[in-house]
Amino acid sequence: MGRRNNRYLKFSVAAIIVLLLSFFYYENNQRRLAKTMEDNAYPETSETRIIATADTQENESTTAVTESTEATAESTTPSTKDATKNAAENLSPQTMKEPMKVNGIIIVNKRYPLPESYAPGENKEALSAFKKMNEEMRALGLDITSEYSGYRSYEDQAALYQNYVADDGKSEAEQYSSRPGYSEHQTGLAFDFINTAGELVSSKTEADWIAANAHRYGFIVRYKEGQEAITGYMAETWHVRYVGKTDAEKIYKQKVTLEEYLGVEGGDYSSEEQ
Repeated sequence: MGRRNNRYLKFSVAAIIVLLLSFFYYENNQRRLAKTMEDNAYPETSETRIIATADTQENESTTAVTESTEATAESTTPSTKDATKNAAENLSPQTMKEPMKVNGIIIVNKRYPLPESYAPGENKEALSAFKKMNEEMRALGLDITSEYSGYRSYEDQAALYQNYVADDGKSEAEQYSSRPGYSEHQTGLAFDFINTAGELVSSKTEADWIAANAHRYGFIVRYKEGQEAITGYMAETWHVRYVGKTDAEKIYKQKVTLEEYLGVEGGDYSSEEQ
């Protein structure tokens, strides 16, 4: 009985050892198999890295082409200034429905007319500011009268223009007088100072004071010497245009024309009036 038990015990221990060895062998094989399958599914090779790099380069190339296309399109698209210029060539008092405004400021010159029917009369705010400026000038003893030239209708400007053309010829007259529909006076925002002799103010003392102080009242001297090619008119020391104090001060400090300040086309008429 004792020997049998001893053999049985030895046999049991051997069986347990064999079982444990089989288990460890199986686990090891499973790990190796899993690793092999993983490597085959996601191979870390130089080819994979090359493909990734090629994809990246392709994306970069596509981006570069897109940017190049956009740059080409931008360079071939007319600028806002060119578009504005082209649009201005087709404008006339008869085709305009509303005054041209940029940043809330009405622009009137030889490129941008007013509608023929536009008749606002004198702007009350502008007139009030002009009277205050006029009063200060007279209080200082400057050669200024309370009389002035302000609002003119389309019809009034047409009659005045024709008189100047009859006297001086069209080419000469257009250096200082506007065709009907192209005058700032039709906006009700422009005023001409007149001296005690009933003439437009051009004397240096008065002209210098107007140039140095108009912005304090919201005005700019619209046509200055040296700016004729931009404004389209000879210098007029007596002609002021109301734009409001904020813009008037900026224009005064920047020493620019209203065209330059607003970024619009100036100069001569684009074509002969029909």
